[in-house]
Amino acid sequence: MNNWKMGAEWKVMLGAALVAAGAMLAWKGQGTLGIAGTALLVMGVIVLLRAKTGKIIIDERVKQSSNKAYAYAWYSTFLLVAILIWADIFWPGSITVQGILSLLLFFMSASGIAFKWWFDQHPQA
Repeated sequence: MNNWKMGAEWKVMLGAALVAAGAMLAWKGQGTLGIAGTALLVMGVIVLLRAKTGKIIIDERVKQSSNKAYAYAWYSTFLLVAILIWADIFWPGSITVQGILSLLLFFMSASGIAFKWWFDQHPQA
C-alpha cells in the first residue's frame, strides 16, 4: 500500500527543515508552542538519523547539467541584486534589509531548482 518512497536527500532536507522550525518554535515559543517546537526538533533529528545515505552514482552528464543549472542560478541572482540596487536608488526606503535577504534566499534556491529541472527535461540545452 505504501508506494511513496522518499529519497535520502529529501529526508535530509525534510529533517533539516523540521530541526530549524522546531528550534525557532522552541526558542521563541511559550507554552504549547514551545512543546510543539521541541516535538518538531525531535522529529527532525529522528528523520535526519534515519536517512540512509549510500553511494550516489552520478554520471558526467548529470554533473554537467547540475553545474550549468547552478551557474545560471548564481548569474540570475546577481542580476536580481543589480535590480534591487536600482530599486533602492530610484525608490529609497522601499525595500528593507530583511526583505532583500529573504528575497535573495528564496530566489536563489528557487531558481537553482527551476534551472536544474529545466536542464533535466532538456538535456540538449
